[in-house]
Order: sequence, then C-alpha cells, then structure tokens
Amino acid sequence: MTTRPWKHPKTGIYYLRRAVPANLLALIGKREEKISLGTKDPVLAKSLHARALLELDERWANLRAGPELLSEREAHEMVDPLYAWWIDQYRDEPSQQAFWRIDLGENLWPRRPSGWSLQPNLGATLIKEAADPAVGARRDMEEWCADQADAVLKQRGIVVDQSDRRKLARAVAAVMQRASLAIRAAAQGEPLDVGQHPIARSTLPSSAMAVQPYGTAPTTLPPAKLSALVEAWWREAERTGKSVSTHEAYAHAFRLLTTFLGHDDAHRVTKQDIVRFKDYRLASRKRNGELVSATTVKNSDLAALKAVFGWAHDNGRVAENPAVGVTVARAAKVKLREREFTAEEARILLRAA
Repeated sequence: MTTRPWKHPKTGIYYLRRAVPANLLALIGKREEKISLGTKDPVLAKSLHARALLELDERWANLRAGPELLSEREAHEMVDPLYAWWIDQYRDEPSQQAFWRIDLGENLWPRRPSGWSLQPNLGATLIKEAADPAVGARRDMEEWCADQADAVLKQRGIVVDQSDRRKLARAVAAVMQRASLAIRAAAQGEPLDVGQHPIARSTLPSSAMAVQPYGTAPTTLPPAKLSALVEAWWREAERTGKSVSTHEAYAHAFRLLTTFLGHDDAHRVTKQDIVRFKDYRLASRKRNGELVSATTVKNSDLAALKAVFGWAHDNGRVAENPAVGVTVARAAKVKLREREFTAEEARILLRAA
C-alpha cells in the first residue's frame, strides 16, 4: 500500500490505495481501500489524493468512535446537498421530472392506527394494498431514501442505530419533496433558485458537499452496477428477438469499460469517461498485435454503451446516457485505383474469354 497516488498499470488512472487497519476490518469488510481519483494527470492526482486521504481518515475516525446519536437537525444538514443536486438534474427541463411523486412524498412511512394488526379482515386489507400501484410506488420511494441515507453514512463513516438510519431516510424524503415542488413550479415558469433553500449551505462541513451520490455523479435510483444494467437490458431485449451474440458483445464491452474505469458504478460514469474509454480502445491492440479497428470501437463498443445506457435512461435507472454523441470519426476511403478496367486489362480478359 502507498501514501502516494497509485497509477493503474493498464488504464493510467491514479488511485488512493491504503490498507484497512486491523481494528476496522470487520466494519469495512475488506483489507484495502482503493478509491479512483478519476484522473491521469500526476499533478492533479497529488491534490486529489491529499483530499481523499483526509476524507478517508475522517471516515475511519467516525467508524472507530462507534454508533452516534443523530438529531433531526443534523440529519437534514447531512442530506442538504441533495436539494441542489436534484434541482440541477431538471433545471433545463423541469417537466421531465417523473421519478419523485409529489402526491406520495408527504405520506411515506405511514403510521398504522393502534390495533391495526388485530382487525378481523387484515388479510383482505393486505391483499388490497399489495394490488394498489400507489403502495408499491411509495415503497420504492422509501427504499430509495433508505439507500441514499446508507450512502451518506458510508461515505462519512458514521455508524447509527436503525432508528437514526430511518431518521436520515426521512430527511432525504423531506428534501426531495421540497426540491420536487420547486421543480414543478419551475415547469409552470417559476424561477429555480437554490439559494432559497431554508438550510444554510455554509453550515455544512466541506466533506458533505462531496458525498456520493449527490456530487458530479448523481443517481436517481438505488445503486446500479454496470454488469447489472447489461443483464437487465438483456432480459427485455431477448424477448424482442435480440441474438445471444449481441448480448455477449454488449457484455464484453461493459466488462472492458469496468476494467478501464476501475469501478462498476453506473451512476458515476460521465461522458468524459466514455470519451476516454473510446480513446483507450482505439489505442489498444488485439492478441495478434494489431490495433483494434475504429469500426470495432464504433459499431461494437460504443454501440453497446449507447444501447444499454439509453435503455437504462429511458427506464429511469440512470440520470443520463453518457454515451450520447460520442463517436469515432469516419475515416476517408483510400482510393487504390480506378473502378474501371484499363485498356490492357480489358484486352487480357477478352483474350481469356
């Protein structure tokens, strides 16, 4: 392990690598922290490495401290960056916001009346609820909020009990509801102003602004792996007649992308990542030593990324399709000769006939 940026031998991307202390192995579940710095620039990598190292030390210190008590105020402050992030997703097209249902947002985690479980027709009530689309949608929103709460806690290395975890999830729901109401108003022509948010951004520690998934790689659904996106796409594509060979080619392209990026998080993939991956593939060589053709990169690798990410975006699994607009320049055909036979070639053909 090293306290300096570590350069990946294949991709050239720098990482922070640090051995997990023995007293934290059980909590973290792995022997090494390996965090991508997202750059190939050695100078920038040093700066990013120092910042990442401080955040890692803070997270480990929180883990060593053990469970914390979380007040409602602290919970709301911890998830406050989500407000600006959600506004930013729909700033230009506010009417496109369809994930967060405002009509359900105020009634998440509904309280059951006293003695509810003892009612004689409980079974019929549960069956009716299960068939209600609103109940399923509300449950999905609650699970999403819980996932975001877990992401915040993991990023900051904070350990809380189940009660405070739910408190943080409720804070996520509250800020999502406020932001979605502002987006709905923007769809009617009202201005979007993040500065109107009631919680002062200056009260947050600097590390809170870097919490994933609220930063430069947002998510609109629970975490999604690149490999899982391909399989989810295939379950639907198979029914439409797509061939097994297409599935294999697309899965191969995503394995290459995962190896290049050094992670499998679909929500962290940006357009710049796809461009860098394209350049990497164009410079790659096959087993026989020949360069991978531009046609393969365009019609196989990029085609796979565009199709799967496009499907994922259309189905609300990722915030955007990062492969849109990325292509390989069309090479001019090399003219080796005129299309017509020369006079001498025509005489040879005629004699042979």
